[in-house]
Amino acid sequence: MKKTKYIFLLTLSALTFYITDKVLIFIDDQKPLMKEIKLNAAKYETLPVNSIIKDNTIIPGLSGKEINYKKSLIKMEDFNAFNENFLEYDTVMPEISLENNKDKIIIKGNLKKRMVSLILEEDAEKEEYLENSKINYDIISNLNTDFSKEREYLNGYSNKEDFDSLETILKKHKLNKGICLTSHNNYDYCIKKQKYIVLLSKENNKVNDIINEITSGSIIYIPKAMKLSTLKLIISEIQRQDLKIVYLSNLISEKI
Repeated sequence: MKKTKYIFLLTLSALTFYITDKVLIFIDDQKPLMKEIKLNAAKYETLPVNSIIKDNTIIPGLSGKEINYKKSLIKMEDFNAFNENFLEYDTVMPEISLENNKDKIIIKGNLKKRMVSLILEEDAEKEEYLENSKINYDIISNLNTDFSKEREYLNGYSNKEDFDSLETILKKHKLNKGICLTSHNNYDYCIKKQKYIVLLSKENNKVNDIINEITSGSIIYIPKAMKLSTLKLIISEIQRQDLKIVYLSNLISEKI
C-alpha cells in the first residue's frame, strides 16, 4: 500500500512539473519580446551542412545554429528590447558528420569556410619566413622538434612506438589535435586510436600545378625540398583568392 502511494505521489509530482513547465512556456510565448525573437529567427539561424562521402574519402560538413529562445529572452528582458547581440544559440550537428566517420580519409576542408592549411616538413628558412609573416602553419614533428613555437604540431611517425612517444609529448604540452596523416602515420593504428585521418598529397615538383590546384579547403603540403620562392608564390595565390590560412584542426572542424 505504501509503495503504491509512493509511486502515485512520484507520478503526480512529475505530472505537476510537466504541466507547470508547459504553462511557463505558454506564458513566455505570449510575450511581445519572445514573438519578436521568433519573428527574426530565420535571419540568424543556419542549417547544418552534411559531410560529403565518396568511397573511402570525406569532406567535413558544417554545424548549424538555432536560437535558444528561453536563454535569449532572459538576456533581453533586462533591457526589454530586441537586440541581435543578445541572441543565444544551440549548435546543430549535421546528420552525416565527420565525427561518425573517422574511418574515412579527409581530402580537404569544407569549401564554404574559405580557408586553406599549410603542412610543412621542418625547414628553418621556411619556418622563419612564415613566422615573420605571421602566417599559421602545421609542422610535421618528431621527438626532437622544438615545441615552444606558436604553430600546430602533427605526428610524423609511422611506427607505433615513436608515434605513441610523440603523442605523449604533445598531450603533455596540450598540443595534441588528434590528427593523423596518410603519408606519415599507420592508417589502421590511427583508426584504432580514433584519430582524424587527413590525406597529404605526395610532393608535386611542378609549381604551376601546385598553384592551379589551390582552392578553398586545400590542404597544401610543403616538403623540405620545396624552394622558399615556391612557397612565396603559393602564399601569393592564396592571398589573391582571398582565402584565410588556418591550422589544419580548424580547417577540418565542422564548427562554424
